[in-house]
Amino acid sequence: MAELFFQHDAMTYLFDTKLLKLYRLEGNQSVEIDNQETRRDVRLNAAEISREQAFKMVAEKCHC
Repeated sequence: MAELFFQHDAMTYLFDTKLLKLYRLEGNQSVEIDNQETRRDVRLNAAEISREQAFKMVAEKCHC
């Protein structure tokens, strides 16, 4: 699986390039985003971040 991580509206997202699915990262879990409008907003307005940055931001947000 190739992964791209994004930051948008204080949320961290993972895009699986093999399955073409978008997930919101929340603590120790991921939630698939089916809403086309949200997917479009993330795709157009999000900033790509590194894997390390993504997991650091998720950990800080959930205070893990």
